[in-house]
Amino acid sequence: MTSLAETAPPVAVVNETFARLFVGGGNAVGRTMKIDGPGSGQRVTIIGVVSDAVYRTLRRGVEPSVYVPLRQADGASASVQLVVRSGLPAADLARAITARLLEVDPRAAIQIRSIDVYLRSQTVTERMTAVLSLFFGGLALLLAAIGLYGITSHSVTERRADIAVRLALGATPVQMQQ
Repeated sequence: MTSLAETAPPVAVVNETFARLFVGGGNAVGRTMKIDGPGSGQRVTIIGVVSDAVYRTLRRGVEPSVYVPLRQADGASASVQLVVRSGLPAADLARAITARLLEVDPRAAIQIRSIDVYLRSQTVTERMTAVLSLFFGGLALLLAAIGLYGITSHSVTERRADIAVRLALGATPVQMQQ
């Protein structure tokens, strides 16, 4: 008995950026291409174009992407990410998704994390830069305050004799400020 992967023609779906860059912006549907990578080298037919989305990192923007059916993908490089929005509590949703995915493939390695955890991991560099900027800004403020204190202290020390003479001659505090 042959599997679906052996009988179905190799196909792929590409994103708009891929179509614009590699197909020249024309209609990509129906064109064939060769996929390079581990265990690949097969020619696939483009059967659809999907909207652009950011996947790997928030800093790099949209990248050209090719999507192939999981059954046609090389097992070593195949991965699936699901993004789910639900009104259910996170723990209940995670259990339900895990149970359903394990029904489909009991050997699947499943990792579930919330969007908050994902976004936190994607913005570590920005947060670290902000913390370091805050630290160095505070350090600069401290050094500026120490410098101002030093200059003021030096100025008062230099004028101490002048101030003492004025006070001895009966100057008022208002006259001392002039």
